[in-house]
Amino acid sequence: MDAGGIAMKLGSCLTAVAMVAALGGCAPQSQRPAIESEAVKAEELEQKKLVIKTMLDQRDLLYRISYRLAKAGADLCGDQITWSLGFLTLGREDGAETDHPTLAALFPDLGNNPIVSYIPPDSVAAAAGLRKGDEVILVGEGGVEPNRYLAANIGLRLTTTDNNPVKLKIRRNGTPLDIAVTPARSCNYPAGITSESVVNAFADGRGVYIAKGMMDFVRTDEELALVTGHELAHNFRKHRDAKQGNAVAGQVAGTILDILVAVAGVNTGGAFGKAGAQLAGNANSVEFEGEADYAGLYVMARAGYAIDDAPTFWRRMGANNPNAISHATTHPATAERFVALNAAIKEIKTKQQSGAPLVPNEKPKEAAPQPLPGEPPLGVTP
Repeated sequence: MDAGGIAMKLGSCLTAVAMVAALGGCAPQSQRPAIESEAVKAEELEQKKLVIKTMLDQRDLLYRISYRLAKAGADLCGDQITWSLGFLTLGREDGAETDHPTLAALFPDLGNNPIVSYIPPDSVAAAAGLRKGDEVILVGEGGVEPNRYLAANIGLRLTTTDNNPVKLKIRRNGTPLDIAVTPARSCNYPAGITSESVVNAFADGRGVYIAKGMMDFVRTDEELALVTGHELAHNFRKHRDAKQGNAVAGQVAGTILDILVAVAGVNTGGAFGKAGAQLAGNANSVEFEGEADYAGLYVMARAGYAIDDAPTFWRRMGANNPNAISHATTHPATAERFVALNAAIKEIKTKQQSGAPLVPNEKPKEAAPQPLPGEPPLGVTP
C-alpha cells in the first residue's frame, strides 16, 4: 500500500474514533441508584413465574370451553369420537426443560406423580368426586403409572366403544383413595394453545389450535366458545380434506398444461401445476369459513352458551383489522360474518322454541336425472 492509501485508511479510522467519542458525549448524565444483581435475578424469576401462571390459566380456560363443546358436538363429529375423563394434570417435568426450575418454584409441592391441576365444573371427573390438587398414582385396572404423558396413557386405554368407568388411584392430603370416572363421549379434536402473538386460530383436521394472541384478545367465555366452535366445525365438516382434494385436482389440471407447453418446447418448471394447486386449494375458502361460522354456532348453542352477542365479536375483529371489514380474501368480510351470524341466531332460536333438533341445515341433494317417458331407465339396455 502506498503512502496515499495509508493516509486515507488512517483518516477513516480517526473519523470513526471521533464519531464514537461524539456519541459517548451523548450518554445519560443522571446518577441512578445502584441495584443489586440478586434483586434482578429474583425479579426475573417472578416474571417467569407470571409467564407460566398465565399459560396455565389460559390452558384451563381453553379446556373448560373445548371440553364442553366437544361433549355437546359429539353427535356432529361422525366417527371422530373419544371418551374424555374431564380433567387436566400438572407434573414437574411438564413443558420445556428450561421451564422446570420456574415450575418447581411456582409449585414447590410437586412430587414424582402429577397432580390434578384443573377440573371443569360440569365434567365427569367433578361428578365422580375428583378434586384439584389430588395426586394421581395409578390409572386404570392395569395400573398405568402416570408421568408427563399421563393424558396420552389414558387415551390409549380408551376406545370409541369403551365408556366403562376408569379407576383412578389418587392421594389426597396424604390419604390414598380410589375414584371411578365414567368417561364422557366427545369429539376427538383436542384443543391447544400455540405461542404466536397474532389474533388467529386454525384447525388441521386433527385438532384445534388457538394462538396466544387470540387468547389475549377474547374477553368472555362466549367469545372463546365462538372461536373454538368455528375451528371444531372446520374439522367435523372435513374442510381440510375438501381443500386438499381441490388442490390435487387443480394440480393435475395445471400439470396437463405444463405437459402441453413442454411439447411446444417450453419448460415451465411445473409452474401451471403449482398455480393450479394453489388456486384450486383456495377455491370455496370463503364458503368453508362461512360454513364453519354457521356450524360452529350450532355447537355453541348445543353446549348451552348464550349466542345472542356472538356477532359482536366480528365487530371487534373488524376494529382490530379494518381491512377485513369489507374485503374478503380467503375469509368472509367481518361485516358479512356479523350479518350471517345474526341470521343463524334467528334460525337456531326458532328451532329451540319448537323443540327441533339443533343440527345445521343441509342443502337438498340433487335428484338423479329421470328418463323421459317411454325411455328405459338409465343404465338399462333395452
